Amino acid sequence: MGNFIASLATISITVAIIFFGIAIHKTGDVGFALNFAIGILVAFVPQGLPATITMLLTIAAKRMSAKNVLVKELRGVETLGAITLLATDKTGTLTRNQMTVTNFWCGGKLYSANPHNLPPDELQFNIEACGINEILHISAMCSRARFDQTDVIVENRTITGDATESGLLRFAGKKLLDIDQLGHKYQKVLEIPFNSENKWHLAIHQKAHKDGHLTLSMKGAPERVLRVCSYILIDNVAVELNENHKEDFMRSYEYLAGKGHRVIAFAQLLLPGSQYPKDTVFTKDPKNFPTTGLCFVGLASLEDPPKHGVREAVGHCRGAGIKIMMVTGDHPLTAEAVGRKINLMVTDTKELRAKKAGLSIDKVPERDIKAIVIHGEKIDSLTDGDWDLIFSKEEIIFARTSPKNKLQIVKRAQALGHIVGVTGDGVNDSPALKKADLGIAMNISGSDVSKEAASMILLDDNFASTVNGIREGRLIFANLKKSIQYLLSHVLPELLPFLLWAIVPLPSMINSQQLLVVDLGFELFAALSYAWEPAESEHIMKLEPRRPVTVESSERFVKRQAEIAEDCGMDPDSKEFHSRPLAQRIKDSIRMFFTPRSWKRKFSKVDGETLVDTNLMIYSYLQVGIIEFIGCTTAFFVVLYHNYNITPWDARNMMAMDANAFTRRATNSYTTAGGTLLTVDDQVKALAEGNSIFYFCLMIQQCFNLFASKCKLGLPMGKYMFANPKTFFSVLAGALFGAFIVYTPGVQTVFLTASVSPIFWLIGLGYGIFLVLFVAVRQVIIRTCKDGAKKDAAASEAADKLQKTTLELDILLRALEHTNTTAERLKSANGEQRNEIARLVSELDEKRADRIDVTADMARQYKCMQSEMMSKINALEAQVEDLKVKLAITQNASQEAAKEYLQIIATKDEVIEEQNVKMSYMSAEFESMLNETLAKMSRKLEIVSARWSVILLSSWVCNCVFRKENDNMQLSDGNSRKLADFHLHRLIAKHTQADE
Repeated sequence: MGNFIASLATISITVAIIFFGIAIHKTGDVGFALNFAIGILVAFVPQGLPATITMLLTIAAKRMSAKNVLVKELRGVETLGAITLLATDKTGTLTRNQMTVTNFWCGGKLYSANPHNLPPDELQFNIEACGINEILHISAMCSRARFDQTDVIVENRTITGDATESGLLRFAGKKLLDIDQLGHKYQKVLEIPFNSENKWHLAIHQKAHKDGHLTLSMKGAPERVLRVCSYILIDNVAVELNENHKEDFMRSYEYLAGKGHRVIAFAQLLLPGSQYPKDTVFTKDPKNFPTTGLCFVGLASLEDPPKHGVREAVGHCRGAGIKIMMVTGDHPLTAEAVGRKINLMVTDTKELRAKKAGLSIDKVPERDIKAIVIHGEKIDSLTDGDWDLIFSKEEIIFARTSPKNKLQIVKRAQALGHIVGVTGDGVNDSPALKKADLGIAMNISGSDVSKEAASMILLDDNFASTVNGIREGRLIFANLKKSIQYLLSHVLPELLPFLLWAIVPLPSMINSQQLLVVDLGFELFAALSYAWEPAESEHIMKLEPRRPVTVESSERFVKRQAEIAEDCGMDPDSKEFHSRPLAQRIKDSIRMFFTPRSWKRKFSKVDGETLVDTNLMIYSYLQVGIIEFIGCTTAFFVVLYHNYNITPWDARNMMAMDANAFTRRATNSYTTAGGTLLTVDDQVKALAEGNSIFYFCLMIQQCFNLFASKCKLGLPMGKYMFANPKTFFSVLAGALFGAFIVYTPGVQTVFLTASVSPIFWLIGLGYGIFLVLFVAVRQVIIRTCKDGAKKDAAASEAADKLQKTTLELDILLRALEHTNTTAERLKSANGEQRNEIARLVSELDEKRADRIDVTADMARQYKCMQSEMMSKINALEAQVEDLKVKLAITQNASQEAAKEYLQIIATKDEVIEEQNVKMSYMSAEFESMLNETLAKMSRKLEIVSARWSVILLSSWVCNCVFRKENDNMQLSDGNSRKLADFHLHRLIAKHTQADE
């Protein structure tokens, strides 16, 4: 846009000076010549363009502020839509900036702060565990975060300070009962806040211990804190730090960081009282306190969940062709884990691919990798090739970076042609925000310095608001381009009448006053309506950036910048300008203006889309401008001929005879070819009516052009043409304004107009309709050409790929031939080695045969042993079968004895029942005799019963004996019988004796 305005101003001034001289030569009137030159200047430069652009950007900025995007500079509205790379911070932008303590690692053990859903490898939080109490005290005392109030519970308190320190302080406040008294109990005597160089926070308190009165505390980045530690706290004892401890530390550190948590390390040093008394005064410069030899206490991790809508916003940016790059001070694993949560990184890095495939990193091909994570400590050692490789990736994360590193990243990206947007909230971020094409500061968490350096401020600190701003930026760029295209369309109809007056000559078809009315009247209202124009397509965020960065475009950009730097006197090695006097700089600028290389750069093709490009100028000047000029000129001469019988030939002859014709300065009357006598008054009135219809037809055609310029992707018809009601209001306002200029009596004198019949408006309407149809045909042709160009490009790309594949195949064939040749050479050279190998193989075969014979003998011996064992097993099984038969016989005998016993019992019951019946009929005198008889019989029955019980018992004993023999197979059959008889006789004798 700047080059266009400069070129337009140069050309317009040059043309105005030339025609000023021509006007003086023809008329001899300096005032008229000056008015004529001013008219050319006014015609060349549309006066409403700056005002229109400014108001369009202002309206867009106001609309963006309603979407939590505050634009400080109007150029930022347009720049936001052109961003190709967005470097965003993590904390507070992509995440909620609400830190919550989740885990502790101390004493070699991992603890979870969440009592629910405890992972298997983590222990329940225990304040009595080794190091936990120390971490809580360091979190509360070695901190700049503070509670705003102490009269409510900790959960409801407001904390001022850094988000990380606030999260640690809130957790410590929940667990420590004396959290509000710690500041008074342990006075702070020294504090060094966290900074980007040290990456740790140090404080010394009057906290007594057995060796002194002072305790030094430190917290910060784990790798930085571990560097200054020589001991580690294990089982509440400081032991010397060794490699095993460091391995456990790294394992736990990577585990916590891999979960996307921010990990903080804690250390302390009990200052000896002999060296540091209680009243020691510590100073930072010179430093009189130790920063090494500390005791490592443990780690604490905090989780900061991503904000809602961030994942979708990242997807929208990626769909729009914008490369999202995370630049954070967190650990690379933490940054990568958060990046994967929000889909900022979805593919494998080189390290992850190597780990999955079980390969070394060097064996992973670089062309297959689209994601990369860079540690901030490596940035200073990166070469130009390394930077090119990094920015060629689609997914980029810079971790453990400092503000200096962020500035380096911005400069390197801009050097490749990227339009860079940077988010930041700290004081140290201000250089990067200032250097970036669009600095984006945070409103809530951002510092005043960062807000001052930035061009745009996110009112809600949300990354999703940036996407809304990008969408609005793209929309306003499209609308700006439509507005400029519309405004430039009337330049040629305003300019050509002045050129024809000087060259043909013809009467001036429009005067300078009317030009100003066109530019600052109707055109201003009409062009301003584009500020409310909706997006032509719903897929505005699916389009590529206006200037996409490719390898080829980066090479051209670098070459162009090198030429500019050389012309401006920059040293190519130091990248600094040579010190030159002011006069020398002016002389070099003038000389550079006339150099061929400078003009070649001005007219060289620019990568991507610009606000004013060749297509726009062709549309406005050579197509629509010519159509409008023809329509206005037709209406001008139709009015002259219809009202005054003046043909174009008559008009030319009148101007050739008298340069002041059609003005009050005309000297003679004129008779037209049709025989009409034109007096001076008739000539003045005829010119006024001609100017009026020229102006009015220009306004009518521009109304049609207002709708035709809306369409960039489609045809100028359909419901989209009526989507913006402001367009109709602007057309109505323009028509009323034009009618006011042409038909108001008092105004006619000022603007040299006269009333004309509305029938002549039809000429402007006809050309306006023709203009819309022309634009529709033009769009169809352009679309067809683009489709053909895309097909040609696709075919060319396919041909290039085929050629490349052919070359690669040729290279592979040559390599194969070389390999075959090498193989033949090796084959002929290694004949003796092959013979030796054959001999060794034969010896190995002989040894293998001997080994097979030995194996066969062993197999035969095994079979013999197996047959012997089977025969013994069969013999034992036979013995078992015999024992089973004997057992069955014994069981049968026992069953028969049991049946006999049951019969005797039954007989006994019958006898008892019979005796009872007899007793009922006996007299009392036989009662004693009967009782005696029954008593004897009862004793006999008991003897019989005892004997049968003995028999049953003996049967049971036999069964037990047989079972035992069946189990161990050690007793013979005869012994078992003897044993059973022995037990039987013994039991019978015992019961017989008892009976007697």
